[in-house]
Amino acid sequence: MSTARHARISDTLRVGTDVVAPSVATGVIRRREPVMGIADALRLDRHGIRRMQRLRARHGTGLLRLRVPGRSLALVLSPDDVGTILADAPEPFSPASAEKRAALAHFQPHGVLITQLETLRRRGNWAQLAPRARRTQQRFAGRLAEYVDHAEAGSIAGLLADAPAGPDADPRGQVPHWLFAFDAAGIVTYRTLALLATHPEHAATAREESSAGDTASRRPRQLPFLRACVLDSVRLWPTTPLLLRETTGPTDWDGTTLPAGTTLLIYAPFFHRDERTLSYADRFAPDIWLDGTARENPALVPFSDGPAQCPGENLVLLADLLAARNFTQTGGHQLDPERPLPATVNPFSLHFAVS
Repeated sequence: MSTARHARISDTLRVGTDVVAPSVATGVIRRREPVMGIADALRLDRHGIRRMQRLRARHGTGLLRLRVPGRSLALVLSPDDVGTILADAPEPFSPASAEKRAALAHFQPHGVLITQLETLRRRGNWAQLAPRARRTQQRFAGRLAEYVDHAEAGSIAGLLADAPAGPDADPRGQVPHWLFAFDAAGIVTYRTLALLATHPEHAATAREESSAGDTASRRPRQLPFLRACVLDSVRLWPTTPLLLRETTGPTDWDGTTLPAGTTLLIYAPFFHRDERTLSYADRFAPDIWLDGTARENPALVPFSDGPAQCPGENLVLLADLLAARNFTQTGGHQLDPERPLPATVNPFSLHFAVS
């Protein structure tokens, strides 16, 4: 655990402009296609990584407490601190931060952490700034309840309907959590395919793996190399760039007390793409997920980590593995394996054909 320091006002402003603002502008819940294109053209993620590197050089690797009136915010600069914070959930570091609760409340009022859902997700981008669309929320909840109550036997919804639950539990409230960010699965698939299209040796290994064994079986097969490709795609371009945790009470941090309600900001692109500490930062490196390298770094968290790890990880990986076997890239953003990979890739600019 590292020592906490206080940022200068100028540092706080630069964190806001270079780290937080681009992550929010591109869409926390639903991605904004035009803004994603701008972020790609301006290489905003690279600017965010550079800002974090400068802050670490100036302040060291301790928590950096930002100067924000009326709020207690701290920026995480150490990989080990990332591991500690994510592992110690939900106490004393809760994933239910004020910002996340405000965003998810638009469409997931009872969940723990699509026409109507699309509207609710767009409102979720604005968190506290947008009023809740209560009628849309109620219509969505009604349609969801009807679907779950008449779910097909053996389906996930059917298992949910049959699951025992206490009077205060809302099993249906989990479904929006499964769905609200599922466009991230498509984004991950596109980027993985773009990587394989420009890394022929990796693509050949993935094809060989996917064609081996009983291809006629309806049961999902283990595809460790292709799975590693998907994981490294999310490492290179995190679909959730900002991970938030909130202290549930006064929390001791190496002799400093963090007030209750302190929001801890973990900027994933910095920890995933820091070429000053990672030899593989800017290249496609699926092998790190197979040889134990990734496990040794607590800050490599493509699907977050700890008790509050993304509950949709396995579902997203399964969907991506099934899709990645049947598409080839035909145009759009062409990655150059001979050069450092860009820190931002707009998935909406990629084009594929079904094979």
